[in-house]
Amino acid sequence: MRVWLVGVGALCIAGCASSPAPKQATVPVSAPAKVEKAAPPPKPKTYDTDARGTVTAVAQTQLPKFMTATTGRVYWSTGAGELRSVPIGGGMAVILHQVEGGSRALAGVVASDDEAVYFATQLGMYRLSLEDERPELYIDVPDTLSVAVDERYLYVTRFGKSSIWRVNKDDGAPEVLVRRTKLPSSLTPHGEFLYWNSYGHGTVNRVHRDSRKKRVVAKSRRPTGLAIVGEYIVWASERGEVLTKELRSRRRRGRAIARGERNPDVFRSDGTYVYYGSWLPEGKGRIVRIAPIRGEIEVLADELRSPVGLEVVGDYVFVANKGEGTILRIEKTSRAPVP
Repeated sequence: MRVWLVGVGALCIAGCASSPAPKQATVPVSAPAKVEKAAPPPKPKTYDTDARGTVTAVAQTQLPKFMTATTGRVYWSTGAGELRSVPIGGGMAVILHQVEGGSRALAGVVASDDEAVYFATQLGMYRLSLEDERPELYIDVPDTLSVAVDERYLYVTRFGKSSIWRVNKDDGAPEVLVRRTKLPSSLTPHGEFLYWNSYGHGTVNRVHRDSRKKRVVAKSRRPTGLAIVGEYIVWASERGEVLTKELRSRRRRGRAIARGERNPDVFRSDGTYVYYGSWLPEGKGRIVRIAPIRGEIEVLADELRSPVGLEVVGDYVFVANKGEGTILRIEKTSRAPVP
């Protein structure tokens, strides 16, 4: 497998205001944009790996973290307090937002819909319109741990809190949707429900977004990561297991379809497979996919350095390869199951 780094070009930097706005209000951020010359890209690099296919580094970036994507672009947060973007096909990397105070001011979690990208800072949740790419402070709910969005609501959780908030996208009014759920994370909207993990209670849960009726979907020791594929829900446990069960099943125990994974805490789905990274801090990692019904693991890329962020777009999987400061684009071609 060969890993190629394509030229990034110039970086566009837009400064943004750092003072929080009142609740339920948006504050436009206006600042002149400036262009900085990008450093020349390094020579193409080849990984020593058994996984076949093309892996291309489409951008260089400092400490990439969480990712999201729209039809034509991929977005990610960085440990330097930035929100960056690059076209799916590669090209110019753009800095869309830079928070004063660096990493301490940017929680990093991001989400997107057809109209905007939402990203969290310690000042609150920002909204970046895809039409003009100008960030606005959307709600002043700081210290966001997890964020998700559907056609009606934006959902957020906060560090150290036991509630899930939601914001009506029509009027920007925040309200508490779920209370008394210990360390909620991995927010995943699906149909009329919102699914999430309660790391502290050891449960996978769902709530109806209109009736607010809650139900425990599964019990699992400190669950991390969550995705839904068809009629199956998939998550991981702190033991390194990847588990699944049917959504309609009343059984609260999942079936292990993979074991021995490391830090599989970011899951994505394309409707057929679940994709996730397995890695050690500052160590080697890999990107795999698995079909919940068959339970066959396929390695898409290995010999990576701390793949902490992940997003699936069309025929590609994008990865925030933190250890090498790159955004990788991996083709979703077929692989042989791992023995």
